[in-house]
Amino acid sequence: MLTNLPWDNVWFIYTSVVVIYVLLLVIIFVRQSRKHEKEVRQFLQKARQHLKQHQKQVEEQANRKVKKALLLIAQLQKVALYFESHAQQEYQKIIDQANQEAKQIVQQAHEKADEIIASAQKQLEEYQVERQQEVEAQLVKLVIRVTEQVLSKKLVTEDHVELINQALIEVKKQQEKL
Repeated sequence: MLTNLPWDNVWFIYTSVVVIYVLLLVIIFVRQSRKHEKEVRQFLQKARQHLKQHQKQVEEQANRKVKKALLLIAQLQKVALYFESHAQQEYQKIIDQANQEAKQIVQQAHEKADEIIASAQKQLEEYQVERQQEVEAQLVKLVIRVTEQVLSKKLVTEDHVELINQALIEVKKQQEKL
């Protein structure tokens, strides 16, 4: 009889079988999920109980540690009072030493500054002497050139004035360079 069935009937039977299979899977899944939910609830209940026990233990340990900390704080306060009384004396000694060292450093700095100033003044004086010697040498050269020019031609009064003006201009230029 199955061989004479049209394709639509085969499709219907195949679809019905698939639907029944899916329904069976859904039923199995629902049963398994209920079972898992029950297991999860039990696990969570045990975890809560374990957490409460752990919390009590932690609180007890914390209380013990707080008591120890309070004892240590009291001891530290005693030690701090002792050091505070001695620290003021040490502080004053250190301040006095620092003041002495500061005075010595300032004195040394003044001496060094005086040395530097003296050296700078000496160098400045030497530089001024050198520059004055150079100016004098330039002036001598200039006078020699002017004299050579004067001796090489016969001069009238205007020529004298012009040569003097040129010499003055050259001296000014030389001084500006220095």
